[in-house]
Amino acid sequence: MDEKTMERQLAKAFLAERSEEGFRQMYAHFTPSLYRIALRMCKGHTTTAEDVIQEMWIRAIERISGFSWASTLRTWLTGIVLNCAREQLRDQSKNSPFLDALPETVSSPTLFADELDRFARQDLVQAVEALPVGYREILILHDIEGFTHQSIATILTITPGTSKSQLHRARQALRETLNHKSPRGSK
Repeated sequence: MDEKTMERQLAKAFLAERSEEGFRQMYAHFTPSLYRIALRMCKGHTTTAEDVIQEMWIRAIERISGFSWASTLRTWLTGIVLNCAREQLRDQSKNSPFLDALPETVSSPTLFADELDRFARQDLVQAVEALPVGYREILILHDIEGFTHQSIATILTITPGTSKSQLHRARQALRETLNHKSPRGSK
């Protein structure tokens, strides 16, 4: 069974009876990927990401009967997640508890390879979190979650060309930030 058919069956099962079981099936199917997006948009803050998911499901359930199937259900739900995340980010301070916990410098000159990898990942996470929201959204949706430019265009109500150019700019900004952090990239 293809993804679209499964999505339609999940929605139809829920709408037929508005049953808790129907909701649980939709929740179990969609929430893991939606939570990853929310977590990345909320800069790793789990409580905020959980709030985003809760608000997203409240809005989705209120509006699902009017969903037109012009896109996939996953695409529609992702759009709601992004809107909820934007609202949460506007309401919260700019500092992420996750980032505040990272060390400023590395004290030991003899790190193991896995520790170096961990610091490289932390640099990447910090660089992604530092991107402007629009760049971060497109980078997460395309490069991490695998959405096509057409799907991103639908989610963000932009053109596929805008999605492509924003992704290019996001990658450029990411490279610049990472090169600036790298000892080889600093001047």
